[in-house]
Amino acid sequence: MVSFQKKKIASIESLGEKLSHHRKEKKISLEQAAKKMQLSAKYLKFLENDDYDNLPAEVYSKNFLKKYAEFLSLNADTVIALFQREKQIYLKTKKNKTKNHTHFYSPLLNLILKPAFLKYTVIFLVFILVLFYLGTSINKIFAPPELIIKHPEQHSIITDQKTIEINGVTEKEVELTINDKQILADNDGRFALWLDLQKGLNLIKITAKKKHSRANTIYRQIIVEDLK
Repeated sequence: MVSFQKKKIASIESLGEKLSHHRKEKKISLEQAAKKMQLSAKYLKFLENDDYDNLPAEVYSKNFLKKYAEFLSLNADTVIALFQREKQIYLKTKKNKTKNHTHFYSPLLNLILKPAFLKYTVIFLVFILVLFYLGTSINKIFAPPELIIKHPEQHSIITDQKTIEINGVTEKEVELTINDKQILADNDGRFALWLDLQKGLNLIKITAKKKHSRANTIYRQIIVEDLK
């Protein structure tokens, strides 16, 4: 039987991994390397971790990289060229990810956050509030006043009495009439009036109206069968 020998496939190392690998071959720690080169250990760590976001400007990064390459006995030009190539790939990949993860509502959000849009939105809202206030005020002026007839409560009743009391409550400063005869209400809007009744159907019309408002009219039908 033919046996197959398993071979380990070596993964492609990034520049940072290569730097770390060569440093460890020299059996030297990151802090020791930084101290000998008089550099900050954190920048060497950024280089070995391919952390392009936290590296300083490229001119400084190249300077650190050149010193580090020389310290590790590597060709500085080759290392810098590899650094630039990998950084370009990283930036392009990052840009594509950002573009792909841009939410569909981002353009709308950007528009909303613009100062001019916020300014005109506030003006529009103030305008709407003013219109609402004016509309409410005008409606309050022209709306018919509240009118409640407490007695008789029923729209139509049958009685054998000669008189009946009409009483109820309305708003203050209201012109109140019963069968077109003006009557007065007290300070709380309460009113009462006794009316004479005739045999048969008696139609009672109660109307409340403010100075500029529509009238609120309620009718009561009183049927008198046999007068006592």
